[in-house]
Amino acid sequence: MCGRYELSSHPAAIALAFGLAHPPDIRPRYNIAPTQQVPIVNRVFLPNEQEVAWARRVVEAFEASREGVLAVNGEMIDLPVVERARRVLDEAERSSA
Repeated sequence: MCGRYELSSHPAAIALAFGLAHPPDIRPRYNIAPTQQVPIVNRVFLPNEQEVAWARRVVEAFEASREGVLAVNGEMIDLPVVERARRVLDEAERSSA
């Protein structure tokens, strides 16, 4: 940075700040000091194991039934939910590559 403005935070503090519950479709777009904070923020916003398991169940059930609307574990599943589940699986796959 230019030296006039600086943001210094310990990585654990950043992870704690961003480690709170987050809506599944919100992803970080930018950060003030990307060389240090972005990897931590991105890691926090990756799908966790529970989200990936949910997404697999949704996609598998949808592909097996081919109905417009179905229920998975009591949750109504329609095409927008299936598309969100596919995005979760895509993100998980990209992050593991």
